[in-house]
This record gives sequence, C-alpha cells and structure tokens, in this order.
Amino acid sequence: MKNIILSMVCAFCLPLAMFAQQLKQPFYYYKGDKVMLEYNTKHIFVSSTDLAKLKMLNPGTSKVLSSTNVYSGNASKTLTQPENYKVSNPNRFSQEITISEKEMSVAQYYDHINSLKDKNNQLIVAPFFKSNRTDKIGLSNFFYVKLKHQDDFENLTGLIEENNLELIGHNIFMPLWFTISVTPESKDALHMANMFYETGLFEAAEPDLMTENKILSAEDKVLSTEDKMDFMPNDTYFANQWSLKNTGQNGGTIGIDINAEQAWDRETGSPSIIVAVVDHGFSRTHPDLINNNVGSGYDTKLNSTPARVRGPHGTACAGIIAGQGNNGQGITGVAYNASLMSISNTLVSTPNSRQGRANGINWAVNNGAHIISNSWFSTVQTQLLDDAITNALNNGRGGLGCIVVFAAGNDNGAVNYPANSNPGIITVGAMSPCGQRKSPTSCDGEGWGSNFGAQLDVVAPGVLMPTTDRQGSAGYNTNGVGDYANRDYTNDFNGTSSACPIVAGVAALVLSVNPSLTRQQVTNIIEKSAQKTRTDLYNYGTSSARPNGTWNNEMGYGLVDALQAVSLAEDCATTLDITGTVTGELTYHAGSYLNSNQELTTSSDITYRAGNRITLEAGFRSNGESSMSIAACGSGNKQIGTTDSEPISYIYKGNTASKIMSKTASTTELRCFPNPFQSNTTLEYELKQDEQVLLIVTGVNNRVVRVLVDEQQSAGIQSVDFEGGELPSGIYFAKLKFGNTLNTARLLIAK
Repeated sequence: MKNIILSMVCAFCLPLAMFAQQLKQPFYYYKGDKVMLEYNTKHIFVSSTDLAKLKMLNPGTSKVLSSTNVYSGNASKTLTQPENYKVSNPNRFSQEITISEKEMSVAQYYDHINSLKDKNNQLIVAPFFKSNRTDKIGLSNFFYVKLKHQDDFENLTGLIEENNLELIGHNIFMPLWFTISVTPESKDALHMANMFYETGLFEAAEPDLMTENKILSAEDKVLSTEDKMDFMPNDTYFANQWSLKNTGQNGGTIGIDINAEQAWDRETGSPSIIVAVVDHGFSRTHPDLINNNVGSGYDTKLNSTPARVRGPHGTACAGIIAGQGNNGQGITGVAYNASLMSISNTLVSTPNSRQGRANGINWAVNNGAHIISNSWFSTVQTQLLDDAITNALNNGRGGLGCIVVFAAGNDNGAVNYPANSNPGIITVGAMSPCGQRKSPTSCDGEGWGSNFGAQLDVVAPGVLMPTTDRQGSAGYNTNGVGDYANRDYTNDFNGTSSACPIVAGVAALVLSVNPSLTRQQVTNIIEKSAQKTRTDLYNYGTSSARPNGTWNNEMGYGLVDALQAVSLAEDCATTLDITGTVTGELTYHAGSYLNSNQELTTSSDITYRAGNRITLEAGFRSNGESSMSIAACGSGNKQIGTTDSEPISYIYKGNTASKIMSKTASTTELRCFPNPFQSNTTLEYELKQDEQVLLIVTGVNNRVVRVLVDEQQSAGIQSVDFEGGELPSGIYFAKLKFGNTLNTARLLIAK
C-alpha cells in the first residue's frame, strides 16, 4: 500500500505534490504533527445534485456491495452567499459505498472510481483514506478556502470559474472562510484544495475530510438514528456521585474527589454564568435541566434555533456540569445553579459537519457563553475549526476570553485533536475512583484508558458517573431497572466525555465567584489548585513548559479541586476600614486586614472575617453580638464558634474592653518565607513577653492540617519550620494565637 505523507514542514511543497499525483495519490497539507495516510480501498464517497443518480448505485450493481443511507444536505443554509451569487443546486445528496470486502491495489481502486465516473457523468466520486487513528476518512465534495484579505475575493472567483467549481458561500461567523464545491467536471476536493493553497494567494485551503468525530464516552452507546449515519444536596443519586463526594463507592478510595461540598459552602454557580455544551444537544425539558438552561440554543445542521436533541451524549454531559442541585430528585451538577446553553450537532462523519461544529462554537461566543465544553474529537485537524476555537479563546466574553474545555480521548495513548491543538484549551483526562489515571488496569475494572501526554492539563473523575439521561427510550438507560428505574438518569456514563464537563463545571464556579477574570487567569487557577493525587504512583516535577506548579505526564497538574479553585478566584479588598453605628445582621470580609471602629447596637449581629488580621480599634463598642475569625476571602457567612476543631476562631460578645485588641497592642506580623513554596517554608513572629502560643496550619475550609506550636514560649523572635511537602497545591493559612492576638499568614503551596 502506497502512502500519502501529510507534513506541516512541507506546507504544500510542490515537488512532493507532483510526485503524489504521478502515483495517482493526491497530496494534502496537514497542519500539525506528521501524519501518514493510506487509501482505504474498500469504500468510496459519491455525491450528486440528482437523487435519482445515487439511487442507481444499489447493492449488486456496478460492483456495489453495500451503501449507507443517502444523506441530504443543504450547506448553503449554513453559509452567507456573496452579493450577486446564487447557488444553482443547493440540495446535494451523498452516501458512502462499499465496493470491496478486502483491500485492493491503488491502481485497481482508481480504475473503479474512474469507471463509476465514466458510467455516470453526473456523479462526484472521491476516495476514502485511513490513518493510525481511524480506518475511515472520507473526502466530500467540499473544500474550504480562507482569504488573506477581503479584497482577494476576485482571486477566488477567478479560480473557481477557471476550474469548473461552484461557490457555495462564506462562513456566517468568519467571513474570510469560503466553502466551494467540486463538480463532476472538476478534480476532487483534495486536489483542488492543494492547488488553491499552492497559488500563494490564500491564507489557507483544506478539503472537507469526513472523519469519525467521536463522542468520548468510553463505551459505544446507542446513537440517534435521526441522521442515519451519544453541603449535602437532597438529590436522589447524590450518594452515588463519587466525583463530588468519594465515600468509597465502586471500590474507590475515600476522599479522592473534587471537594465539591466544601466549595458549595462558598459558591454553587451563578445563573449569569453560561456553559455552552457543544454536543448532541441536551433535553431542555429534563426535570434536572429545565430550570438551568438559557435561551433556545442553536442547531448547527439547520443553522437555526432552537437546538435539537440528536443523541443522548449531550444530555449526560450537561447534567454533570449543571444538573439542578438540592431539588429532591436525580443528580447534582458541579455548578448546580449555573446556566447551560445547548449547541446541537450530529457528531457524525457527513459533508460539511466540521464547519457545523465551528459554527456552533462561534454561535456560542456571539450569544454570551462564558465556557464551552467539548466531549468529542476528530481524527483530522482543520484550520476552520482551529480559527473558531482561537476566536473563542481570544475574543469571547467581550475580550476576556471564553474558557474552552476539551476531552483528551480514550485511546490510552496521545491526546486527541482538537484537545491537542491550542495551548489555550484546558485539556482534561479521566481518573479512576482510586486516584489513578484511568487505564485498562485501574481499579474500576473497565478496559479502556484515558489519553495523556504533553498537552494534558488536569484530570477529573471519568468512570461510573451518575448523570442525566435523554428522556424516553432513546437514552442510555433503556431498561430502567434497579436503583435507576427512572430512565431519565443513568449511572455509568464514562470516558473523558464525563471528565471534561467536571472541569467545565469548576470553571463555572470560578467565574461565578469572580466574573472579571480573564481566560488565562481561570486556566491558571484551575491548574495551580489541582490536587497531586497518588504521589506513590506519579512523580510530579517542574518543567519550564508548565509554569503553574509541578506536573506529570499521565496526570497533568493533578485532580481538579473545586474548593481550592474557588478560593484562588475570590477577590476581596486587601484592607477594609469600617466605622459608624450598625444594626442588623451583617458580614464584613477583607482579603488581608480588617480594621473596625464601629459601634454595634443591641440588635446587631456582625461577622468579621479577614485573611490575615482583625484589629478592633480603641473606639470599637459592642452592645450586640459579633463573631470574628481568620478565613479565606469569600467563605460562607456562617458564624464560627470556638470549638476544639476551630481553635483559632475568636468570638467576642458584649462590651468588655479587656477583650478588645487595640492598634496599640498590635504585634509584629506573622511572616512566611519563601512564599509561595513547594514543600518547606519558615514562619517567624515576635513575642513582646512570655506567652502561651498556638500556631496551626489550616486549609481554606478551616480544617486543621498541622499543629506547629502549642506551648509556652519566651519573649523574642520565634522561628518555626513548616514542611508541607505531602499536602496538595493550594491556599493554606498559618494561624497564630496568643493572648487576645490573632495573626494569620496566607500560604500558597505551588508544586
């Protein structure tokens, strides 16, 4: 079998292209790593504007063994026609035909293609290819050309006329991209794309290669046949959602989860934050999705609203992101009060389907999406899709940038496209309930593996996931038995398809806390806050290409952590000075220092929180009740008591001057160096007199992770070493208490 070499180094180099043509092998420039394509001589693609011509190609005629159902497409519906141009044949019909059960020689293959053309001069006939990633890559009748400038339109139309081609229109979101169809009188789309690029007149030219644009659940589930071609909420199945709270379900390891419950104490998702799900579309009337979806969505096939449901896969992904929480039914989404946007696509290999997905991403950007979740991949790269992703990353959210999340793939090998195509994408791998990279040997017992490698950013739970299901008999849960008798839910959605929406949900929590963050800031937060799980199996190390902490080839930065991510995203004023007479129930929170000169009335109930220090100045008076504690910015408004588990919290009641910490009594701050640090740091403070000292380290949830000092210490400068090498990356607090003094240092462990 002779090969076609696709190389970004060659960039449509003419000599190799000519050599390929001599072998009757067209040459195509592939933007990316070198890829080897071979002909798949079992199948061919046929297209015509005359449906009757295709119907003549029935099995048993013209050496046709079998054929797919005829696909009816009108690409012009998804495009804009230039002024004074009209598509002469908008309706086009196509199908895949099997001509052999075994591979034949390339010469025999082309003889068969030419024979079909000779017998019916109204047919467009094109070859199929295969690669090391997929057995079937079809060549449709379309190819795409991107102008360098709008003024180059005449160059385009001149070549179209010269080569007997037909202009279909330009992309509705990216007007420099034009779609062109070959005709029975022209060469095929691969030859034409090659020729257009080699003129040097255009920015890009590429054929419409129809590939297995697969959904990334690990099992082959039932697809739609429509196109003939997947706190403690009171929700029913929350106890089964190990990704949110791992209690050892499915033989997993207790505690290895995304820390969702603790994150929900601070944020459950804002309805103003919109997550677009580019997928099959989801059931917008589903009882766990009906209150959390916004607008009517978009269907990429029809280029219209509303979105449709073209399979079960999108509904499963949507539930993981933002299935309504605490509504007494079903499952709980990661950001269960955020909003969902449905973008529907068949995710099958049909002409112009990749342009449809690009349109879906662009439509989401133009209609207010903050995050775009993509649990699918393609076996062939296309600049048309790359441009749509770049537009979302750079121009979404009014220039702040959309957060674009892609699943890494389920091949137990290298990261798939598009997840590997742009460093701005957050690429997500799957993790087992035991904290391992999901592999054929991981503890869950499923025989597939999550992709990994240089482009992997983080991992998330990705196996045995309860979630929402397409309603009725068309979903995954077709039997409705056992605990999941309600067929609106499924309990075993899996693959990096289920890991990707976990991260999209965490991104929604982050933006709900701080919507002004840029796309890069959100990415940094998610990467810096990831948990370094299973250090007994994986060595996380530093890399110049990975600036957000230590990283591992199989786990990325680690398991996404909703609590730490929300903590890093919180944005409070560094110093807060408050004064005046206050009544009622109020909470004040400063990022570092809170200084109060307030007078509290008998009806007041005031909560003070600060990241480093609270100072009650000499004018402070309280006839009511006040609660004071050192806590991460943005934590909940619950009053914290002085229990054994919270020894650093300080509760002041009544007007007792001796219990007030005045500015004149303030001591040297608690200092930490280095900070941030990977494993070891030194804490230093000064005592004016002998004191009983308590120095602890807590997480952002106020749980004590280390007691460093609990003893009487002498006056003078004290120095304490803190070894935190076994703790995951994130924000921690060193809390110092002696007498009436509260001092805190904010620590950042960045591995």
